[in-house]
Amino acid sequence: MAASREKLVPKKGTVSSVIWNWFAFVRSDLDQTTPRYKVCMKSVASKGSSTTNLLQHLKQKNPVEWEKCCSQRNEKDSSTPSTTRTAAKIQSTVPQTFSNCIPYDKNSTRWKAITDAVAMYIAKDMVPIYTVEKPGFINMIKVLDPRYVLPSRKFFSDVALPNLYNSTRQRVTKELEDVSFYSATTDLWSSRTMQPYMSLTVHFINNDWTLRSVCLQTAYFPEDHTGEIVAQGLKEMPSTHGTLPKTDSFEKALVCVLGSDKKSRHLVPPWQDLDVLESINKAVKPLQEFTDALSGESYVSVSYIKPVLHLFKTSLLEPGEEDTELTKTIKGNIMRYLDDKYSDPVKDELLDMASLVDPRFRTTYIDPDKVEEVKKRDVAELMALPAPANNSTPQQPGTAVQVRQEDAQPPPKKKMTLAAFFKQNVVSSPNQSEAEKIETELKSYLLTLEIDPDTNPLEWWKRHQPNFPRLSVLAKRYLSIPATKHLAYRKFYCTSLFNVVTATTVIGHRS
Repeated sequence: MAASREKLVPKKGTVSSVIWNWFAFVRSDLDQTTPRYKVCMKSVASKGSSTTNLLQHLKQKNPVEWEKCCSQRNEKDSSTPSTTRTAAKIQSTVPQTFSNCIPYDKNSTRWKAITDAVAMYIAKDMVPIYTVEKPGFINMIKVLDPRYVLPSRKFFSDVALPNLYNSTRQRVTKELEDVSFYSATTDLWSSRTMQPYMSLTVHFINNDWTLRSVCLQTAYFPEDHTGEIVAQGLKEMPSTHGTLPKTDSFEKALVCVLGSDKKSRHLVPPWQDLDVLESINKAVKPLQEFTDALSGESYVSVSYIKPVLHLFKTSLLEPGEEDTELTKTIKGNIMRYLDDKYSDPVKDELLDMASLVDPRFRTTYIDPDKVEEVKKRDVAELMALPAPANNSTPQQPGTAVQVRQEDAQPPPKKKMTLAAFFKQNVVSSPNQSEAEKIETELKSYLLTLEIDPDTNPLEWWKRHQPNFPRLSVLAKRYLSIPATKHLAYRKFYCTSLFNVVTATTVIGHRS
């Protein structure tokens, strides 16, 4: 109470903080060690020149006055001369500036991260290793982070890039451990210095129903590009890489497919005048979009071949009234070539199976006289494969197959017919044999409602795998096949359109 009767005096000397407009000292406190809040006269502990406790006390006791104090502080800071602020900033960053001059330790996380990024840049963009010795690249790195010292060219060639290769190989090997089916494609090409190379790429659908393509190896290949030599080179690649099994069946498929490689037929007509060019352009221009679309590897393409062939036959390559005789001839020759190319029973069976397991098409583009035969082949192939995994348990008896509403066509608002309810309730009995269960599952799959052609079939299978655990196995096997790999390298791309299981594509099975 005695302190409350004493008169408060302001802080001595130069006052640097506006907080002292709310705090002062009693006259008897000659050393001014105990500031007091002017409103309640309560003392607040404060060490030296620190005002933190004073600000906190004001905030708790009187928030309105605290906001006023903060506002005055901001106004004061904005009115402080820039030279004063700059000097304070320089003083506070001296230790930081000194630390920026010290290079990163080569065992530090930051140094390793930047080095790995440079190695990835060299590998991903296929730039020469000597790029790390170029003055411009060194300067760029120095500007981005002055503390990073770029290693030598020898370090990247002997350490960083081999480490990146080994880690990538381990990651790919681990990813392929769970792959049951894959298709393989090869590419023969020459570098800018005209050195010949051959690469092997595998395509598969992983457990998340994502279509993946992984280049396993690119090797120097100076030999003649005959089917037998290419087959021999491909046989050695999987065993060298150690990722895919070297089995007799894989080997036989390569020899059979690549050994029968024939030179492409040339249907290029004479180019004597503009009429010839216009006739050729009219015949082949509609096919260009299909050629580009079927060359992709990031989406399912093989099941599109039969629908596209059907479209060619009934529309795009159908002779029109305004077509010149040359245009009609070209269209007819292309169609006859395609008919001949896919008249082979092995190719036709593969395309039928790929179409069957694509929920967008199923049996729509299969010859009606062959539908039952394709179904029987489907059952036989599944019977020869291991049973579905436990995480793909079939529907329990009496449970309807669930069909997502957004997958159904026509739109949801349309009234469902009585037949539609029966389509969703084809179930298997526990007393059925495995073959009968497969047949029941296939029947249920074929009776599901149609889906939009733009639907991603892998997304559809990802959602419906629990309903069709057996058929989903075949879907992974066939939908991973790329429709074509080398259309861009053909002199006349229409003659080799949809190159599925010729010199560049085979199917593999991991047991």
